[in-house]
Amino acid sequence: MARSNDSRETPLILIVDDEDDILDLVKYNIEKEGFDT
Repeated sequence: MARSNDSRETPLILIVDDEDDILDLVKYNIEKEGFDT
């Protein structure tokens, strides 16, 4: 796996959805587990 110049310790997760309620729920749960979104 190639490393980027970004020195993040926590992986960044991109969430894409057209339903705001689903987006908020998924974002909340991922951030609760310690990931950046």
